[in-house]
Amino acid sequence: VKAAPSKAGNAMPERQAFVKKMIKHAWDSYEKYAWGYNELLSVGKTGSDSQGMFGNGHLGASLVDALDTLYIAGFDKEYQRGRDWVAKEFTFDKAAGEVSMFEMNIRFMGAFLTMYAFTGDDLYKKQAIDLGERFAKGFHLSTGLSHNAIRLNGFDANSDYSGPCFVIAEPGSLHLEFAYLSKISGDDKYLQIAQRVRTALNTPQMTGLPGLPYSEINTNTGSPCRTDINLDGGSDSYYEYVMKSFIQSGKKDTRAQRLFNTISNTVRTKLMTTVFSGDKPYRVLGRTYGGGGGVDPHLGHLGCFTGGMFALGASFTDTPVETLQVGKDITQACREMYDRTATKLGPDDVMFNSQKGGDLFSMSSSVYLLRPEVVESYFVLWRVTKDPKYREWGWEAAKAMEKHCRNDGGYTDIQNVNVNPPSPNSGVQQSFFLAETLKYLYLLFSDDDVLPLDKWVFNTEAHPFPVDGAFDRVAGVPFRA
Repeated sequence: VKAAPSKAGNAMPERQAFVKKMIKHAWDSYEKYAWGYNELLSVGKTGSDSQGMFGNGHLGASLVDALDTLYIAGFDKEYQRGRDWVAKEFTFDKAAGEVSMFEMNIRFMGAFLTMYAFTGDDLYKKQAIDLGERFAKGFHLSTGLSHNAIRLNGFDANSDYSGPCFVIAEPGSLHLEFAYLSKISGDDKYLQIAQRVRTALNTPQMTGLPGLPYSEINTNTGSPCRTDINLDGGSDSYYEYVMKSFIQSGKKDTRAQRLFNTISNTVRTKLMTTVFSGDKPYRVLGRTYGGGGGVDPHLGHLGCFTGGMFALGASFTDTPVETLQVGKDITQACREMYDRTATKLGPDDVMFNSQKGGDLFSMSSSVYLLRPEVVESYFVLWRVTKDPKYREWGWEAAKAMEKHCRNDGGYTDIQNVNVNPPSPNSGVQQSFFLAETLKYLYLLFSDDDVLPLDKWVFNTEAHPFPVDGAFDRVAGVPFRA
């Protein structure tokens, strides 16, 4: 489906071209040094299938994850080569050993569903349904919960065992994919599976604060394994999917709306806390333990997506102005994590200062892993508020990535964001760099009619799905309004 001419007229072509060069270098390096492998090792200029979340299979995770970024950004020849590889080489039968259902769902299922939505190409539909059928064997009949580590070939959740405790984001981040899979397949069982998971995560025994489950669940019993509560890594996309499932449903999933309203009120009143840089106050998102007590001002890069989440979901809460402010405050704090380092890139984990005097935060983990969450929130806040500062912040981040993460073999993570020049960390160009980080930067500088947020909803790997009722068909629809 070719994009229609722009009607919005607020693109920034020079910055968009800069990001397209980044996409081109990342993709060309993968194609040259790691074609068909799951990840590119940019420092060594070679490919790797070693990450356990994809099993031991040669599945081309980076290739599949990047298809929609290439398609959206107009890399037609590169996209076609990727599509041809999927048609000729790809099969889930190559997934040897255990894989992460969570990672396979958000990356592979998400990518195939999006490409089917864009193109109507049955190649992608068949792959998505194949994966859905394999996933369907990975759920306990008694609790409705999935194992996270499963085998895509010959797995039975009720006899095979690899657990039992998992963070809530793992079973809780299936709803968007399974809802759209039911839509395109005509089989409601996938949506029903996702609905049972939501129910299991919101029982009285799992709820530590109103709307907020404990961070880990026992998939055999449905009881909590830990009593901390946070919206950071491990819990993050569960909350994201509650909010986005309401949007995806065409605002018909009123259960999700009510739940997100409760979540936003609890976060605003129980988990937001004041921290200081000298005497200057900031509001940040923290975490709590045991369902009560004080708030620990500890935030990871993964948790920075919540700024965009609360901004996007604010309009359908009872307190839209206050909820939007929560999103702005979190995003401001996450921008400070970038702006106050030597490289202008954000560390992976920080502890904010809850007392007056001293620095705003100390770094618990100084690495930058090419993560997307901060620029994701910039993109959403730009679309929601039209405040140009979010584009400026994103531009700063893009230039810092290009300066400090680019090498001859692609892009690399870095060891310490406070050392300039930095040293590579693992040297891995993660698949999410092309799928998420560069996609969100490209969209930040695009016209608003490219993937408008009233017609598309992004999964947690930045793969967009059409909103129910936004188009006159379920697939083969334009990504530009």
